[in-house]
Amino acid sequence: MNQKDKILGRLAKLRASMDSAKAVDNMEEAQNYAAMYTKLLLEHKIAEAEVDAFGTLEGDGFDESVFVPFGAAVSRKNDWVVDLTHMLANHMFCKILVYRGSNRITIFGKAHDREMVGYLTAYLSGQMQRIGKRQRKKHRNRGGSITGFLDGFRFQTIEEIDRRLKAMSQEVIAAANAQSALMRTHERLDAEFRQKWPHLGSSSTRGYDLSNHAGLTAGLEFGRDVELTRTGLGGGNESTKLPG
Repeated sequence: MNQKDKILGRLAKLRASMDSAKAVDNMEEAQNYAAMYTKLLLEHKIAEAEVDAFGTLEGDGFDESVFVPFGAAVSRKNDWVVDLTHMLANHMFCKILVYRGSNRITIFGKAHDREMVGYLTAYLSGQMQRIGKRQRKKHRNRGGSITGFLDGFRFQTIEEIDRRLKAMSQEVIAAANAQSALMRTHERLDAEFRQKWPHLGSSSTRGYDLSNHAGLTAGLEFGRDVELTRTGLGGGNESTKLPG
């Protein structure tokens, strides 16, 4: 760990202590932590966004958890969910490990990020199943196979959400001037993932049938309409609000 990472770690701990003091209404202690936090930020000319990106407290580093999104083993019929999980993981500082022949996906990252990847994958895949079938019935007079329609719908939905999340990320990074901090987080994630699984080969996603124009159009509309927020993905025009 270099000197700047040590300072970022100390800032993260100070901020956590400040938040804990506020939670129990100990405002005097919270103000003391806030003063130390602000002094350290200014002294080392560190943007608060860099602390957000670093975000590693003791006991809150990268780890793995098993996610089970399928009732059956990964196959040609359901591995579009792997593509969805992979896309979301990329945007949440996580990596995934797929077990072919099983119904498990290992998510590697920080605890909160892993939880969000699993939650959003389960939620969005369910919505895509429901709305995709509804849209297929709506467009059944246009011809084409059910598989072709759903392939186009799922592919274009994932592509459009990915495009929008990339655009949002670039805006946040530019506004916070946090490019270097985010790069360091990605580098740490990559290094620890390779250390844990050094012999993994590259993986490839399945091919999609992209010949069904109605399916592609429906997927584009759904991906474009779904609301993207800091806490995840929420409602679009088809009752897609997050539960709770």
